Amino acid sequence: MKTQSHPLKGIRLGISASETVTEHGQGLTPRELNRAIRQVAQAVLAQGGRLVFGHDWRSHGVMEEILDFAIAYRPFAPDSGDEEPLVTNYLAWPDVTTVSEVDRAQYEKVLRIVEPGKEHQQHFGPPRSVPAQKAARAAALTLMRRDMTQVCEARLCFGGKSSGSSGRYAGVAEEAAIALDSGCPLYVTSLFGGASAEIVQAIRTRETGEVAAFRPADEVGQALAEYDPLPQKAVDPSIFTSIGIEGLSRRNGLSVVENERLFDARHPAEMIGLLLAGLARLQKSRT
Repeated sequence: MKTQSHPLKGIRLGISASETVTEHGQGLTPRELNRAIRQVAQAVLAQGGRLVFGHDWRSHGVMEEILDFAIAYRPFAPDSGDEEPLVTNYLAWPDVTTVSEVDRAQYEKVLRIVEPGKEHQQHFGPPRSVPAQKAARAAALTLMRRDMTQVCEARLCFGGKSSGSSGRYAGVAEEAAIALDSGCPLYVTSLFGGASAEIVQAIRTRETGEVAAFRPADEVGQALAEYDPLPQKAVDPSIFTSIGIEGLSRRNGLSVVENERLFDARHPAEMIGLLLAGLARLQKSRT
């Protein structure tokens, strides 16, 4: 294949997406959200990009379909120079992967699993109480999300629970905030509602107010107030209000009008089209 057939070669896209616990943005179901994750992944892989996910994956689900596609696509994928897998999956302390040895062998050419190492474990140690366990888990999720962001050239956010997270605040929202704080281009849509829709609202209105997605669950907040094992705290959610849509556009390769269209996308195909356009422009500006 010619180089121009891989416009996203070298791009690692972090995908932050999960079901919402409230109504979905445009009446879309969890099944449709999983289909959208699969469609985004296949579109990015087919153009030479790579994918980064957080948390463990389960067999017989959308991740297995993505990996099967990656195996089929791999012979045509652009050479990264170091045989980098097409998909990287990060886990947070104290998690260990549930992927079986059989599955790891099957997907070894396309999947890299990054489990928490000693440098993570040393921050937490053996939990001494339930609040300490909750605080340590929240801190571990922050650490994992920062590690993920370091290897990503861009991040896409859609859906996501607005409340009930075991992290410093909603997982999709924290990953988006860390991306912005790190200078990583961010793409976000309210298509599936949830935390991503609240991010869109904060960027548009430049107000966070009492948004659920930007606050920890009560018990997590109380635990962190008593015991926080990391010196580096959460990114302040005001980063969404300070960047605004103009700042977002300066980073992600989309115009203000295109970001507005992405915010209000009515169908996954529209979201994917705008994402690919922005990523291609980012890649072109890097070469």
